[in-house]
Amino acid sequence: MYSSFVNRGSPLLAPALALCSWISLNPYFLWGSSRYMALAGLTAGVIAVLAFIAGDRPRKSEMIGFAMMAIFIVYISFLPKTDGSFTRWYFVLPTMLALFVFEDSRRAELIKAFSIIFGLSLLPGVLVSIGAILGLQISFDHRPLLNPVMAAAGGYYLNVCAVYDEPGMVGTVSAFLLAAHRFRIRSTATILLFVGGLLSFSLAFAVLTVAGFAARLVLTRSARTLAPLALSVVAGLLAAGVIKP
Repeated sequence: MYSSFVNRGSPLLAPALALCSWISLNPYFLWGSSRYMALAGLTAGVIAVLAFIAGDRPRKSEMIGFAMMAIFIVYISFLPKTDGSFTRWYFVLPTMLALFVFEDSRRAELIKAFSIIFGLSLLPGVLVSIGAILGLQISFDHRPLLNPVMAAAGGYYLNVCAVYDEPGMVGTVSAFLLAAHRFRIRSTATILLFVGGLLSFSLAFAVLTVAGFAARLVLTRSARTLAPLALSVVAGLLAAGVIKP
């Protein structure tokens, strides 16, 4: 009876884990408290158990990789930051466990749901950034940097950096999600990921997407890949300071 109940609710497991994963990225309105990340981690652990009850099983071929990633995350969690505090990366371990347990179809659902959530979180910043590029008079507040070294140098985050702690977060996550979609820009979510990644001017985004779109161009020989490839190259050159705006 309990198993039947879990099976009926199993379609919600992937979207729920996607939401937990997004919370673990620590958007700015959750700064100052780790309780939300702890709750997201606890929920992800419950999701892993429910997925197992629903019939999902870990793959033996992935056990070594999962163990190595888990050890690495524990290791970096105990590396002190410049201010002497620690980054609580271990909160993502239950999310990794759930992903390890998920079957392939549920993993695909997770990627789709997380892409939508993350893409929507970039939308306000994308709109403000495009407005600023077009010359619109947009005023917004500054938010002090979390990074103490950058803060000491007088830096600020602008709201156009989305809701995360640095543009590199936007660029790196967007690039990895585009890779999960095989660098096919077809949905609203992937369009937001690509545009948001470009406007982050993240060098990581540029390097990963140039490699991805170049590989897709070679494999598919699709002319539609040329435009995003060219835009990624330009973004990379701007990020590296090779060309000036």
